[in-house]
Amino acid sequence: MPRLPFTVGMMSGTGPDTDLPLIQPGDFTYVGSMKYPKNATSTYNGGGKVIAFAEGGGGAFGRGTIFCAGHDYFEFGGQMDLRVPVISATIGGLPTMSIAQGGNAGVDLFGGKFHEETAAACVIGGMYPRDDGKLIVCEYVYYDGGSVGTYSHFVSDQDLSPAPSTVGGIAINAPGLGISGGQSGWYGQTMCRIPTPWQAALGGNTICTGYGMSVSGRTSYGPDAIIVDIDQFGVVNPVPGQRLLGYVDAHQTLTEVPPNDIYSNVWNLGSQQYNGVIFPDNTSTICYFAGHGYGAPQFIKELPDFTPAPYAIGDPFRYGEGTTNPGPGGANESGRIKSQNIAAKSVDYYYYDPANLSKGYHAYPYRHQVWMYDVRDLLRVKAGELQFWEVVPYYSGPFVSPVLPFQTNGGRIYGATWDASRKTIYLSCQGTDGGYPLIHALTIPY
Repeated sequence: MPRLPFTVGMMSGTGPDTDLPLIQPGDFTYVGSMKYPKNATSTYNGGGKVIAFAEGGGGAFGRGTIFCAGHDYFEFGGQMDLRVPVISATIGGLPTMSIAQGGNAGVDLFGGKFHEETAAACVIGGMYPRDDGKLIVCEYVYYDGGSVGTYSHFVSDQDLSPAPSTVGGIAINAPGLGISGGQSGWYGQTMCRIPTPWQAALGGNTICTGYGMSVSGRTSYGPDAIIVDIDQFGVVNPVPGQRLLGYVDAHQTLTEVPPNDIYSNVWNLGSQQYNGVIFPDNTSTICYFAGHGYGAPQFIKELPDFTPAPYAIGDPFRYGEGTTNPGPGGANESGRIKSQNIAAKSVDYYYYDPANLSKGYHAYPYRHQVWMYDVRDLLRVKAGELQFWEVVPYYSGPFVSPVLPFQTNGGRIYGATWDASRKTIYLSCQGTDGGYPLIHALTIPY
């Protein structure tokens, strides 16, 4: 995909920083997969949605380890020894990771301090194994319609036994964000290391993100980047940060670029909330991964029993209750009313989406997708040449052919992490292994 209109060119300059290559979509090579160990008490059943690579002495199989989070209902997580990835025609032919720490159920990564600053339901957003043996973990309010997530990050231990000693209540203070109002939606998710050659220029060593969450107005309408110094967590509060990428409600850039079918290529509100970001060494590319809905909007077929109606027959819509019944004529036909409140003049519609039956934004069908950004465009934001919402990806779309195996029709990517020594990307993806995700490995030639 070519760069979109108005995209800036590369930042001028000299030295290795500005000469490092951009990753191209054909550079990703799938090299195999592995699976989680199964157990009746495992929180990884329906979990595994956050992963973070750590060399960990090489792990039991000499491949390093990943820290991984359990099910969203729990603040538990642990550490798994990675295996040599295998390409197999069946899930049974894939190797099984072994448990390095945390047991089958995982342990409390927050040391009892999970969502201590709010009574709202929170989920683990990201993890970052720091060089000093600390594990940075973060959370965000799952649905902040009536809640505020003031604090986001916690400093825990990579040694998970007997229990982490955790410092909680850390916020990021980036210009325009503040530390309240649910704004952890901008930085309470996945984190990634910035390669050394870029750290001084960007003003930090870590990217924090938050996008595609419920209640879209409190987060970014597309990939974002808040630059921080990860070593400041546990030292100062709030931690200084700078927003160099993101899309506010008034500037939903990725959905505003014509033609209208740009939704199917770049961004729409049907994109999944789980994601991962990596910044591979020896490149100029920041990669954001997620399950992306690329289906066209569906249309209103039925009006509510009150006037004035909020919609007209034929209006496009994406928000509703998922249904497996596409019509025509059925009670659950897409575009038909599910429920209405005449006094409040509100209405909920059905939306045909067999991959996601919950209430929310939909854009069936879904696929694994990457958004690739030139880091030099972020430097232009830092230099004041651009606004952070004016930066767009130089590529967005599928990144491996054929598609990754064993995926469900939800196409969800739960997390991504980067192994620099082996030039390997690990993706945690919703798969067909019961409720357990699979770990897929891809390499790039840099």
